[in-house]
Amino acid sequence: MDRRAFIQSLPCLGAGTALPTYAFAGGTRPTVSVEKVAQPAKSTPLSEPRIGVIAVGGAGGTILSELYGKLPYLSHLIAIDVDLGALQRVAATRKILIGDAAVRPRDARTVSLLANDARTQIADAVAGLDIAFIVAGMGGVAGTAISPIVAEMLRKNQAMTIAAAFTPVNSEGLHERAGSHDVLHLHGRLDSPFCFACRRPAAYPAEIPDETECGRYVEPPRCSCGGRIRPGVVWFGEMLPEIEWNAAMDSARRCDVFSSVRRTLSKRSNSSPAR
Repeated sequence: MDRRAFIQSLPCLGAGTALPTYAFAGGTRPTVSVEKVAQPAKSTPLSEPRIGVIAVGGAGGTILSELYGKLPYLSHLIAIDVDLGALQRVAATRKILIGDAAVRPRDARTVSLLANDARTQIADAVAGLDIAFIVAGMGGVAGTAISPIVAEMLRKNQAMTIAAAFTPVNSEGLHERAGSHDVLHLHGRLDSPFCFACRRPAAYPAEIPDETECGRYVEPPRCSCGGRIRPGVVWFGEMLPEIEWNAAMDSARRCDVFSSVRRTLSKRSNSSPAR
């Protein structure tokens, strides 16, 4: 899209640039002579900008599938993932699998190396985009490792790039690892297990066996009272922790500016501070 072509394609305003005005006090209405402005001999037609969405990882793929077919001006919908099964379920105009379909990489460093090997495919997919939206979740290895490489390529192409990075529920403690302070864990913490029966804090077994990709059903570890030990997170149907909830509501009442960033505010328990 050329700036000169854009300016030349604007309609000639003619009299609109010389509207009659009145003097402030007791003045007379001036006479304004407006000459016809000649149209350009040949105007350069505007080309529509190429807008694309690049979804990285499972969270990005889910959002991309929701957008598919609803926004007609998005003609380039690109999905990138390390999970072949998830990639096959995504609705997109182009899909790029990072790594081998038989072996799914599990750590961010490996995914980053594999994504570097796939630079040619990624560069070809994003080539020619004028405006690009990167949608990715920062909780998994795909979004964390691949998104920076996609952003780098778009920057080299001088494409206007907007990134929407979604952080997961903070049960993993990722916000603290990123440097945040005074975090309130409304959904609990994975590293704070407790007993179903007596509710006392517990500890995970010292040795956790390696699991297959599909996982397996195992008996939960037991507390000294005989009860089953569970992760310290809030499951569906459970109430949010009272102390953290009250602290969050108090902070919301005392703040000057409140920013609520979520995929949806339809869950009343999460949206109450904003309301």
